[in-house]
Amino acid sequence: MAQSSQPILSTPQDAAPELPVRRLTKWFIQRASFAWIVTIAGLILMYILLNTSSLFWIDPNIRYYLVIPLLWILVAASAWWGWKYGLTEKPPFTAILFQLSFIAGLAQIAALLIAGLIFGFGDSPYTQKFPQVLGNLLYLATYIGGMEMARGFLLAHAPKRMTLLAFILVTLGFTALTLPISVYLAIQDVQSAFVISGKLLLPRLAENLLATYLAWIGGPLASFIYRIIMGLFEWLMPVLPKMTWMVQAFIGTIIPAIILVLINQSIAVHEEEPVKTAESSEKKEKRQVAFSWIVVAIITVLLIWFNMGLFGVRPYLVSGISMNPTLYAGDVAVIQDLPAREVQIGDIILYYTESGNRVLHRVIEIRDNSGKVQFITQGDNIYLPDDPVEEAQYGGKMVIAIPKIGWVSIGVRRLMGWDTFEK
Repeated sequence: MAQSSQPILSTPQDAAPELPVRRLTKWFIQRASFAWIVTIAGLILMYILLNTSSLFWIDPNIRYYLVIPLLWILVAASAWWGWKYGLTEKPPFTAILFQLSFIAGLAQIAALLIAGLIFGFGDSPYTQKFPQVLGNLLYLATYIGGMEMARGFLLAHAPKRMTLLAFILVTLGFTALTLPISVYLAIQDVQSAFVISGKLLLPRLAENLLATYLAWIGGPLASFIYRIIMGLFEWLMPVLPKMTWMVQAFIGTIIPAIILVLINQSIAVHEEEPVKTAESSEKKEKRQVAFSWIVVAIITVLLIWFNMGLFGVRPYLVSGISMNPTLYAGDVAVIQDLPAREVQIGDIILYYTESGNRVLHRVIEIRDNSGKVQFITQGDNIYLPDDPVEEAQYGGKMVIAIPKIGWVSIGVRRLMGWDTFEK
């Protein structure tokens, strides 16, 4: 008698219903490719919240020591989500990168301390009271952690064919995020633009350039170490170097550039692959990009110093017709700070009117006015002399003119409403 087989009812392990936590984890892993969008949106949202009155209804202590740190943790978490599950290749963080990142921060602090010994120190704007110090450390750690986790992830997420573009965009974008809106609103004219650029914009650009480079070659931990050391010095020191904006521009721009060059050289020495592989070519490209940005930063600082007259000469942009045919609109006259008594008849000088406008005209007569030099000037294209120019109004002598290189600046000035030159 044949025995009938009955189906055995069983519940395989795979058929068991998924737990909600496992289902949520699986959902996050599958959608990790969208983490870069969430990260960028988080950075933009944080900039808006920190630069507007959106959170002012919250008690200041709760806002700065709880809400904002939690928001930065969320930004870091979104970047970590993409870093963990959305990347196939990640830059390695080696012992040499740890050492170089640490030394980079210490070297920049050493430069600031030396500047403080030379120019003096001033009181820190940050509180040194114990409970608030702990809150400041929490704020600083979460802020830098969120920024650097986002920086490292966005760099690593960029396609290889767009690494150069990603490097540039991340450097510029994170520089913009570190400057409050009040800085941009403070730019009212050319003078304020140069001062703000030298004092804040270029140092922040150089710092972010170095941080971006470290994140590019070693991931977010490398840039975090560099920036947290700098942040701890600024937030915990009871006194900070008291420097003019020119010195700040030098220390904040040239020193990171020098450090970046030294890091490049150190990495090149420690590279063990003698043959030229795709990986070594990529590293070489990174060093070349970084070096190019260093050159741009240094040249920009030198141009700012030149414009401010720190080398004894400064440019003057001609935008009128009063000196035709000697000078035309768009020419740049180089003005040297020579003593008034060295000026001779026929020289072209710069002087300031009582209303503060600048005029560049030729000297046709020199008088002695109670022991002071007095100039009579006239434009080459004008038939009447100007009012007498007193020695206190004298602003320097033109030593050379470079034709037509200032037309771009004229266009920008007129577009921004900064064109206040003489006619």
